[in-house]
Amino acid sequence: MEDYTKDYTFYDLFDIEEIQRIQDEVAYTLHVGSVIVEPDGTPITRPSNFCSFCYDIIRSSSIGCENCKKSDRYLGRPCEGPIISPCLSANLLDAGCSIIVNGKHIASWMLGQVRNADNQSDEDNAEYANALGIDPEIYSREYKKLPSMTIEEFRHIANLIFIITSQLSKLAAHNLQLTEELDRRTVLEEKLQQEHVRLSYSSSHDMLTHVYNRAYFDAKLAELEEAKIHPVSIIVSDVNNLKLTNDVFGHKHGDTLLTTISDIMKKVAKEEYIICRCGGDEFNIILPGAGYNEAKEYCRKIKELCAEDKDNVIPPSISFGIDTKISEKKPLSSVLRAADALMYKNKQADKIASNVLIDIQRVLYDKGFLSEELTERTLILANSFGIFLNLDDDMLKDLNLVTELQDLGMIVVPEELYFKRDPLTSEEFDIIRSHPAISSRLARLYDSTLAVAIPVLHCHENYDGSGYPTRLAGNNIPYLSRVVSIINGYVAMVSQRPYGRELTHEEALYEIRVNENTQFDGEIAERFIEFMQNYTF
Repeated sequence: MEDYTKDYTFYDLFDIEEIQRIQDEVAYTLHVGSVIVEPDGTPITRPSNFCSFCYDIIRSSSIGCENCKKSDRYLGRPCEGPIISPCLSANLLDAGCSIIVNGKHIASWMLGQVRNADNQSDEDNAEYANALGIDPEIYSREYKKLPSMTIEEFRHIANLIFIITSQLSKLAAHNLQLTEELDRRTVLEEKLQQEHVRLSYSSSHDMLTHVYNRAYFDAKLAELEEAKIHPVSIIVSDVNNLKLTNDVFGHKHGDTLLTTISDIMKKVAKEEYIICRCGGDEFNIILPGAGYNEAKEYCRKIKELCAEDKDNVIPPSISFGIDTKISEKKPLSSVLRAADALMYKNKQADKIASNVLIDIQRVLYDKGFLSEELTERTLILANSFGIFLNLDDDMLKDLNLVTELQDLGMIVVPEELYFKRDPLTSEEFDIIRSHPAISSRLARLYDSTLAVAIPVLHCHENYDGSGYPTRLAGNNIPYLSRVVSIINGYVAMVSQRPYGRELTHEEALYEIRVNENTQFDGEIAERFIEFMQNYTF
């Protein structure tokens, strides 16, 4: 919508053809030449009653043209009254009246091309003609064709035009005010309409996933029941690991998981399928006219696309229950209950079969954050060193778990940050340094890994307290964390690195010794150096 309050012109506020008619009548009735121009002199209207003297005689001279421009600039300037001035080339009577709207000069009404009946002589004409380089005889002949009036008569005409322009200015200001009010009302009406649409939409849709909501599901179910349509299949589904995603990674990632799954559902759905979010992690789908096999195939496609997704911190997974109404005798309410019971049964089975830690590790391998081959070699190294340290079976098992789980939290690091080759900002370092806490939360998910959650949290602490995430120092750092820290250091130094060259076995052990009691526990570091004399990584 156009905003006249910021940048309006004469064209915006007046009907140009109506103004042209008024100007024509005024010019021919009062025997003056007339035109309305923009502040820069550009004509707005067509000239009315203009004479050939000015165009064909005066403007044939370069001096005459320049004189006309000077007169137009002088007469066209904003003023609170008519400006009357003789023209520089013939002493003709000219005037200009400004049209000013809310303090803005938008146009000037110019009039003139009238002989001054009071004091123009043949001698004066000859002098003007010679100054312009025009034949005095031609000049005088054409000059005498102009209408003649006294200055007083011309002043009355100029005053009349000023009154007209003043009224035009007031009319324009009023029109502008009306336009602004109309614009405000239009904007308000559009906002009200948008709000009405939004409220109408939100009454039937889930605003996160933009599928239908529970209220719409219930209403549609009742509508289909009344219509006695069959077959009708109902799918009850529940998103797996939503609470885990919210608790470990935050609600932003949980919302992304929900929108990913809802988008997949919409992508493979037929137009007539009715997808509804009926709870935090619950999606129900009504399939009018669809039998059990069609519903089962729809669920298979959803699971297939979920398995292909690599963008979520935890791969999307969903459990389904399906039941179908195949006759009028079976109410849809019982179909819904049966589908819900099957979903719950399948969800329990899915929970037993799944392991989120393995899923996350696989995603990290796929992204290139971790190397499966290097992880295996590091686990073998950790296990061998643990045996060398005479760890008991439980401690040895925990050491292997800490080694395997410590970097799972890297799943929250964006790929563009992980592979960035330029120096990291402090904010980017904070993201990297957040991964031990995430790894520790993940370790708490299962009874089998709960015991190593604390050592996992502290694998990146330094012995002198300069590490992260909690800056623990010395023996306050869990023993297994100190062991894994040395293993990590060695593996990092002898493996391919984005910065600098790989170190040799001997160079890496030298660096470990140099950093004893600063980065590494000195006692464990010496045991590691002793162990590595006879171990090939």
